[in-house]
Amino acid sequence: MSQSTLRYPLRAPSSTGNSLSDNRTESVDYVRFVRKRVNYNEKPNNSNYYGLNLPNNSVQFTFNPQMVYLAMPPSLQTSYNPGYTSKDLGVGGMFASGAIGADDLTEQGGTTRIVADLQAAARAALPEFTAGAVAQIANSASGALGLSGSIDSNTLMQISKGKVFNPYTEQLFSNMTFRSHQFSFKMFARDDKEADEIAKIVRYFKEGATPIIGDDANRFMEVPDKFDIKFCRLNPDSRKLEGSNDLHFRLHTSVCSGVSVNYTPDGQYNALKYAPLGGSEDEPLGLQVPALTLGLSFLETRFIDQKDILKGY
Repeated sequence: MSQSTLRYPLRAPSSTGNSLSDNRTESVDYVRFVRKRVNYNEKPNNSNYYGLNLPNNSVQFTFNPQMVYLAMPPSLQTSYNPGYTSKDLGVGGMFASGAIGADDLTEQGGTTRIVADLQAAARAALPEFTAGAVAQIANSASGALGLSGSIDSNTLMQISKGKVFNPYTEQLFSNMTFRSHQFSFKMFARDDKEADEIAKIVRYFKEGATPIIGDDANRFMEVPDKFDIKFCRLNPDSRKLEGSNDLHFRLHTSVCSGVSVNYTPDGQYNALKYAPLGGSEDEPLGLQVPALTLGLSFLETRFIDQKDILKGY
């Protein structure tokens, strides 16, 4: 790990007890965060498309010189949410989908197949068509005579025969939603060094989640940084990763959609007596409370598909 690494906690949990459960922690699981920015000076695949959800689109990034390791939060979860919509195909849609999906439409006899399917659809739709026509005539007559009441084909069938027409409703896939991940880290400053580390970590995420307002009379805002997130295991003594594989699940490049800092996590305000005030670019704000809770929200920039699942996402 380089000197540009920020980490909490700085010291791994340890004890002087004799039992196995009281021994020094041999390794700690962390969430590693690395900020990066799209390099818009390098055209991906000789194009001007810098989107991250296009397969094989080789977008170039400039990485931030720092990275952050935070010990695993108390709650860790992910979800996979495919989108579906309910569609009433009706008898016409059912037969039409069968006709257009036939493999032999371009072969000999394909036209005959379409005609046969349409004739079958017409026969199946005739009762609903008849009931609908009767309902329309009844509603028109009621309206002309100033009478109340409104009926449809299903109303007629239910009242007269005790059944309704099958709408042939199908659940149809529409898209995948981007995965979102929320993390909450409670951090205690056990000494001045750790207090400074916590303050730098909070500033790291606040800076990465906000845009850069550039020149040209502040007309444009450069988009905030993106994040690479990895679950990993670290040896607290050597400060080296134990293997390169991801723990639990992998994440695609993500954007930070929210940063929250609770300076009173225990419901009571407490301040450090000798905390640096700061408040300028040369002297940034340091940590002035003994504990805080850092909340982070992320959205992935790519959909998950079956190949990703096999790779551990």
